[in-house]
Amino acid sequence: MVISAEIATFKRKLRVLTPLDAPYVICQGQSLINFASNDYLGLSNHPLVKEEASRFLSLYGAGSPSSRLVTGNIDCYDQIERKLAIATGFEAALLFPTGYQLNASVLPSILTPGHTVFADAAVHRSILEGLKLARCHFRRFNHLDNNHDLKEKLQQFFSKDRTNPAKRLWLAAESVYSVDGSIHDIEDLTTLARQYDAKLFLDDGHALGVFGHRGLGLAAGRKDLDIAMGCFSKGAGTMGGYLLTSRLMKEYLINNCPGFIYSTALAPPVLGAISAALSLIPEMDEERANLIAMSNYLRQNLKELGFQIGPSRSNIISIFFEGETMAVNLSQHLEANGILLVALRPPTTEKGVSALRISLTCKHKEEHIERLLKALATFPLKAGHLVGS
Repeated sequence: MVISAEIATFKRKLRVLTPLDAPYVICQGQSLINFASNDYLGLSNHPLVKEEASRFLSLYGAGSPSSRLVTGNIDCYDQIERKLAIATGFEAALLFPTGYQLNASVLPSILTPGHTVFADAAVHRSILEGLKLARCHFRRFNHLDNNHDLKEKLQQFFSKDRTNPAKRLWLAAESVYSVDGSIHDIEDLTTLARQYDAKLFLDDGHALGVFGHRGLGLAAGRKDLDIAMGCFSKGAGTMGGYLLTSRLMKEYLINNCPGFIYSTALAPPVLGAISAALSLIPEMDEERANLIAMSNYLRQNLKELGFQIGPSRSNIISIFFEGETMAVNLSQHLEANGILLVALRPPTTEKGVSALRISLTCKHKEEHIERLLKALATFPLKAGHLVGS
């Protein structure tokens, strides 16, 4: 295998980090303010989350003995899934080891080559992998462009194939997008889905903990969603994926989804952490409000410094650059100033574009934001390197 000079220059490396009190980490002997964490509510170190993880460890052991269909379905699974379904207003919930695995295995289980899917151009790689494995027809519509590009593609689809059963048409989108921090207009999506008799698959992974009624995600409480997924690895501070759907769909997937059938069940301490997080999240309105206020403040100041931050409306705010060099250089500049921010590059970003993704958490304080802004202000921006310049 030949590795190009460009790949060799910008190759990714695994970095060893030691967590300190949030939001600090130690990297190569240096204390850094971590602005790259998905632990939005700081629950990974919450006393109750650690206590419940420890209690489940004592009760059930360190690991699961098998898949859930064999002997891995310990009693707390049922309790957590019922709790999650009731809290979000869905008939049923189903837990998976990870959100990536959920998307990559559920979609091929419910779609066939006869299905057509219109997916937002910025959906997560796991959704694209699932659609490829399903071997269905799928087309990508312009990011967030519901009322023009998506609508036009739907109209074209029906004008070409009026005989295609409506039940074979799906839409796929995220609620909060992980790279640019934008928020999709779910009302528009569900309206289009009803208008064209399509089903909607919504990835709600980055919304749990931060958005929606009582912080339970933007899918929670919606009666017009067919199926949605989320992750405990962001706002819940632990790991695992979950599906929100009907009882019938849950039963189908238990019997037909290879990613569920053949995967070892989540370790009991993880289930304990999930259970605690689901109790804590609804009571954290104040933390959510502060997080959004900090995000608005940072967005405004980044714009004033001349950075291009895209359509962010969440606590995820990315600075976009043309090419990779400037993003890597800025990441290194920030690290020299005591700040950890990782450069995102293709294929995480679109071809020819890179980004520094800032993930704000409720553990960040005003002093951390000001230190970040001060470091960014000393970085020499060059004309032509910012996207849109």
